[in-house]
Amino acid sequence: MRQVDVLIGGGGMVGLPLGLALAQGGLKTLVVDAAPPAKVLEPHFDGRVSALAYASVRMFKALGVWDALKAHAQPIHQILVTDGQAGKPASPGIVFQAPSGNWTSTYGEIGLMPACHAPYSDVALK
Repeated sequence: MRQVDVLIGGGGMVGLPLGLALAQGGLKTLVVDAAPPAKVLEPHFDGRVSALAYASVRMFKALGVWDALKAHAQPIHQILVTDGQAGKPASPGIVFQAPSGNWTSTYGEIGLMPACHAPYSDVALK
């Protein structure tokens, strides 16, 4: 049986970076996720888009994985806020200029798993 210091449930955009940070701090970390890693890395696994706020980008830089992630992200220049109801057109909305340093990417394109896993062999994903 493998002994670890920390077991993390969920290898998504919070669990895997947390595992990496803990491993960089010297803890043996195991990240467990219901989806097999090969499935999560398929191009069409998850089409949702995630905003990466400036603080998240700073964290990824500190963890040493931002350069690998940046190739799969686009900067956010404007944000359009609308509302509506199913079956009806959305309101015209309001456009805001986004502050610099914020990015967006689809979950699958961002390649978070290999970027976070590669630098530290103590982060295992099962």
